[in-house]
Amino acid sequence: MHITVIGLGLIGGSLIKGLKNKSHDLYGYDINAEVMKQVYEEGLILNSTFDNRILESTDILFLCLPPKACISFLKKIQTNLKPKCIITDVAGIKSELMLQIHGFLREDLHFVGGHPMAGREGQGFSRSSESIFLGANYLLVNMNAPKEAIDTLKTIIIDLGCRHIEEIDPEVHDAIIAYTSHMPHLISSLLVLCNKYEQTPYCIAGSYKDITRVTDLNVPLWSNLFFDNREYLIRAIEDFELELSQMKEHLIQGNFNKIESTLVEVTEKRNLIFPQERFG
Repeated sequence: MHITVIGLGLIGGSLIKGLKNKSHDLYGYDINAEVMKQVYEEGLILNSTFDNRILESTDILFLCLPPKACISFLKKIQTNLKPKCIITDVAGIKSELMLQIHGFLREDLHFVGGHPMAGREGQGFSRSSESIFLGANYLLVNMNAPKEAIDTLKTIIIDLGCRHIEEIDPEVHDAIIAYTSHMPHLISSLLVLCNKYEQTPYCIAGSYKDITRVTDLNVPLWSNLFFDNREYLIRAIEDFELELSQMKEHLIQGNFNKIESTLVEVTEKRNLIFPQERFG
């Protein structure tokens, strides 16, 4: 299988590493010439330079770019892709992306939205690792690609070591991801801004490190994700504000029983989401 990965940052680099030695012909491109040189010299891709001939023989094209860049790039190069080429992305929002791509995509090309539930703090190829996919979930958002294309893409995802593949509607995807991904990053970031004590660095244990780990992020990427998914993110913020205001009221009223029962409910709900885990 000829697989081409565009964008060799954290996710793109991890894809290349995860598919190495899986009997695929791997090609890649990154706008950063130093990254291209490094990835080629490490033997992860077959090409040291990039041209249209690589696109012309591509079976699966991974676009590891921000949503707007995915759209712009695909518009430019779709004429170079062979019929039935499978195109997928890894972007964190889907509704508008899918709508725009299907507005201009050639009818003989198959686009399937993709979103690996994998990542780590930091950015760039230097932070990439094949291990981020091991045991991870992978979301697929399909509008009209044939089953054959979906099945082919699933075999590649399995090669990465993912545990579960979930097919999901684009609007449902964006609503849930606002809650499970965008809100944790937003809350973590704003919590850091709340610090007003000089001695904070000496009063930090595991919980603060854990909750603020994701603030080491790609600022342009996450700014656009927040902005582009703002409709669903605002709804998630409002849900959080309600829960926060209720807890604040319990504290003001000195209602210990309500505080305790809320924490019991939290523990029970989390254990339903992660049945194999328990709070440490």
